Amino acid sequence: MNIKLRCNSRPRENQFADVDKVSSRSDPGPGRLDGAPGNDFCELFAAAKGVLSLLTILLMVATVLGDENRVMFVPHLQVGQVLRYDVHMRETKTVKAKVWNSHFRAPKAASIEAYGLLKVEILDVQPSANGETIQLRTTFETFTSNTAIRVPNTEKGQTGEQQLPKKNLTIVAAILADRAVTDVQGLAEMLPEQQRLWREWMSNFTLYAQVPRLGMKRGDGWPSEQPELAPADLGGLFWDGKSTYVGDESCRGSSLTLNGEAVPSSLPPERCGAFVLRAKLQQKPSSVDVTPDAFKLRELTTYGTAQGKKETRVYLTRKIGCLMNASSKAERHLDVHVRAVNGSDQGRCKVVVRTYTSAFLVWESLLTEVH
Repeated sequence: MNIKLRCNSRPRENQFADVDKVSSRSDPGPGRLDGAPGNDFCELFAAAKGVLSLLTILLMVATVLGDENRVMFVPHLQVGQVLRYDVHMRETKTVKAKVWNSHFRAPKAASIEAYGLLKVEILDVQPSANGETIQLRTTFETFTSNTAIRVPNTEKGQTGEQQLPKKNLTIVAAILADRAVTDVQGLAEMLPEQQRLWREWMSNFTLYAQVPRLGMKRGDGWPSEQPELAPADLGGLFWDGKSTYVGDESCRGSSLTLNGEAVPSSLPPERCGAFVLRAKLQQKPSSVDVTPDAFKLRELTTYGTAQGKKETRVYLTRKIGCLMNASSKAERHLDVHVRAVNGSDQGRCKVVVRTYTSAFLVWESLLTEVH
């Protein structure tokens, strides 16, 4: 038996206007089944609909309140503001080589230690529809490396070698709202170690631009791809992974001693958003020539396999919304085959490279007034 509920839609004050017509019919009661349901039943049904509507509204409110747990990281930087970062890199490279041609020079083992004090000056901040465009100038106020710092003298009329300056080298760049870094000037004049330190620092400094504009909750993440910055005997390498927001944690920067050295800060810790990037080393398709330029100049080609893993931890300070500190560990295993352009085998190398990098905000620079 099908039961259809048909409540009278007439206004309540007019429902019994035609009393004579109604009284001529028998009334089976409020729960009748021979026609429209009784008024009490209709009211009960309407009340049930109201309860369902209220539950829907409460669910929407709960969703909105849940979104309040989302955090946003927008840099609060001002024109004239100055920040300083203590940057550091340590790298070891081991090589096991088999040489079939005596003229082939296999890659050498190496150990690199480099560190410096990077000054960051905010030159301009321009709001845009998707965020802010920031123009900045960075300067290595100090820089030390255990690698050679003598390069050929390219000045007109000069011969021999000249010593590349260790400090006061300036790089100007613009950071767009989508994290793209453009208009980079001065990077080519830097030492290779300085270039890598700067690129690694910039990659972490611009992490805020990857955070969704509506914010994110603990456990949220997004895919991440970064180029391989270390010189390699195979080209076409990149890091493919995922960045994840793991919640807020306490973090510290660095402090400067009287002689200008950066040491761990003894000041109270800051509240920071913590992010973890885990990535694996990948190669471009085998159809792409992955020979580095250093081998091409010697009329050699390289091919082989590469494996590796990298973990980076980044902390963004909630005070000004930018990089507080970052540290990264990476390990790569390369199996490289070298051939001459005529196809003859020259050698094979198994290379292992381990790298550690870090960047710590010098705490005192947060206390410096904008000038």
